[in-house]
Amino acid sequence: MNMLKSLKVTLVVKDFLQCQKTARHHPQFKYWSLVLELELTVLMFVRSLKSSNFKLCVDALVQLMPWFFALDRTHHSRWLSVHVHDMQELPVKHPQLTREFEAGKFTLPKTKHAFSTIPLDQSHEQNNEMVKGEGGATGLTGNPQALRRWKIEGPQIATLVNEFEEKTHLNAEEQLHEQVPSFQRCQNHGGSLHDFFAHENQAYPPISAGGRLQTSSKSHLLKCFEKLCEARTGEPDISAVVIGGAGVVQMLKPGRTKIFKEADCSRVDKFVSKGKKIFLKAPSRCDVFKKIAPQLALPPQPILTRWGTWISAVLYYASNLDKFQDILTSLDDKDSSAIHIVKELLQDRLLCNDLAFIASNYGNLPEAINTLGKSNMPLIDALKCFETIVADITQVSGEKGKSVSEKCERVIAANRDLKN
Repeated sequence: MNMLKSLKVTLVVKDFLQCQKTARHHPQFKYWSLVLELELTVLMFVRSLKSSNFKLCVDALVQLMPWFFALDRTHHSRWLSVHVHDMQELPVKHPQLTREFEAGKFTLPKTKHAFSTIPLDQSHEQNNEMVKGEGGATGLTGNPQALRRWKIEGPQIATLVNEFEEKTHLNAEEQLHEQVPSFQRCQNHGGSLHDFFAHENQAYPPISAGGRLQTSSKSHLLKCFEKLCEARTGEPDISAVVIGGAGVVQMLKPGRTKIFKEADCSRVDKFVSKGKKIFLKAPSRCDVFKKIAPQLALPPQPILTRWGTWISAVLYYASNLDKFQDILTSLDDKDSSAIHIVKELLQDRLLCNDLAFIASNYGNLPEAINTLGKSNMPLIDALKCFETIVADITQVSGEKGKSVSEKCERVIAANRDLKN
């Protein structure tokens, strides 16, 4: 048996050496030889992390460094060189830290299984994901309240999740599935698919059906859960349904709430859209704006999915239309097509009338939308705020006001959840 294994190893080595020799003369063999070399180097780096081998990690990084230069990875090639140099200088500058790293303390065991350690920075990212869920910690820095909650509640939530996982896996094998005897027994049945499925050692869900691989869905797991959970009959007794203040806004379906589209606001919409582009990524024009109107803020950047920001932009232009027109006169039409279009729109007297109409009749909507979006707002207050907005919209006179009011009523009528 040992002779047979040694013969197989010898043949593999001969084949490998033959491939290396052929790679010197044939481009295709040379290409796959380089691919194999890169993959083996990456796997060596992964092994160093999974086995907490610091010396192997540094050696793997040294071998990976030329690949970053060859593949034109500018940032990685620059900073990896600095990182490798720092790691190689550790035994001289920080011998105590070197001994700690060599003891495997540059990684963290993810589970009790072997070969499951991960780098410390990766463990921080996974803790962030565990605490915040989808999206990680992105966006927390822009919201002070959310950042404070994350700082206080984050470690506690991570601790509870880890304790739950540890308690639910107390009886689990501290080995990889390849090391579990039951798995090994399933791998030693002569390669027969029928015999393999005959030695199933898991109660559920079954993986075979009549000697064939069974295709299943999530609904098949319900039969397993029925044995583990108590069956409940009848509907629960409910006396009230509690909805957050933001739920009132979410009841309005986005595809049906294009209220101002019913009114003829195309001029204003085009004016806001083009006015946004004039000073977007244009520092020279922003400088001109600040010189002429130093106390005036730059035009707002409305977001398409939040039409409250569109009304805020209309309020801005309605209040500062004269100053904005003075600034545009100092800009050259040839610099941007948006400047030329906005100047033409300013010549239309109906634009000024439309801006004044929206600002005077719907200027309270942005503040009301922000109020309804608060998570801690009581439902009663949210409904009162919503009813006040609807009453203000329906009281607007004129043809445009009537069309907006009718559209608003149709939107509310189409949302049955809001009626209930």
